[in-house]
Formats: sequence, C-alpha cells, structure tokens
Amino acid sequence: MSGIKKPNQIANERMTRLFPEGNRIEMLGAEEIPNELIWTNATQHILAVENRWTVHSRSLKPGATVWRECLKVLADNGLVGQIYRDLTCSSWFLARVHD
Repeated sequence: MSGIKKPNQIANERMTRLFPEGNRIEMLGAEEIPNELIWTNATQHILAVENRWTVHSRSLKPGATVWRECLKVLADNGLVGQIYRDLTCSSWFLARVHD
C-alpha cells in the first residue's frame, strides 16, 4: 500500500487555486495583448499568452449570459494562471492559478 497517501501528505501538496466568481485584477497594455496584470497589489509581467478562447453561454449562470475572453498566461514570477475579460463590462478577473 505504498501508493496510498496519508492525509498529512495530501495536505502538504500544492493544488490549483480556483476563484469560481473570479478575483478582480487590473490589466495593463492593449486589450488584445495585455502585458502586465496587477493582483494583490503586485505587478506581474506577462511573458506569454499560452492559450486564448472565448466563452459565450447562457448555461453557466442561470438567467444570465456569460461572454468572456479567456487567456492562459505565464508571468515572470512563475505564475501560470487563467484570466478572463468579462466582455459585458470589460473588467478582468483571475479564475485560476496553477501550481
């Protein structure tokens, strides 16, 4: 049973942090190609946009339309995150931080 992890081993492992409602961030640069994000009062320089996609749906939030431009970004401090721009209000949010 060496492959089974004990609860204290699981608690010490890092996990992806999710922000289901989005964590508001500030973006600097062009809307199409942001080059910096500000989260928790720290500026992260975006080195690469690794993926980009659009979500337009009514099924994610009952009674509301979700229209987002999503990006997976790599920042200079090692942060790999999923951010999105809510196209209904042009605000940016952090949805997930990968560890």
